Amino acid sequence: MKKLIVLLCLVFGNNLCFSQTIYYNYNLNQKKGDSLFNSKIFSEAVKIYSKNIKLSDENQFTYTRYKLASCWANLNETDSAFLNLDKLAFSFNYKLYDQLLEDKNLSELHSNSKWNSILKKVKKNKVFAETNSLNVHYTKFFSMTDD
Repeated sequence: MKKLIVLLCLVFGNNLCFSQTIYYNYNLNQKKGDSLFNSKIFSEAVKIYSKNIKLSDENQFTYTRYKLASCWANLNETDSAFLNLDKLAFSFNYKLYDQLLEDKNLSELHSNSKWNSILKKVKKNKVFAETNSLNVHYTKFFSMTDD
């Protein structure tokens, strides 16, 4: 029994350390990618953000994917930029419509026919999120007052 407990501690302890290492590497890479992005060294930032896509979880994924799309747009690689924006909008229900419209890094994409499709989906995601948020608050309010 003691051997089993020791074995379980080793396995779970090792997994915990591994998860922390991935998170640490993600954050370290993200800071490096952001620094390169801010310095307008987009081709190098693409490498870092692409590596981080493999390390990130869903919450981090949208930020990394958005930065990757911005890099590709700045490099005039519109297909790659739209590939990332498409994944954000359609796979991860990206909803920051105003940010998308105002981001100067993406302005070169506005004349492309794919841009309107992305905007339409992101706006739909935004409205859906707002509607569901209001419904949740409405339901909670009335469930509290019914008692």
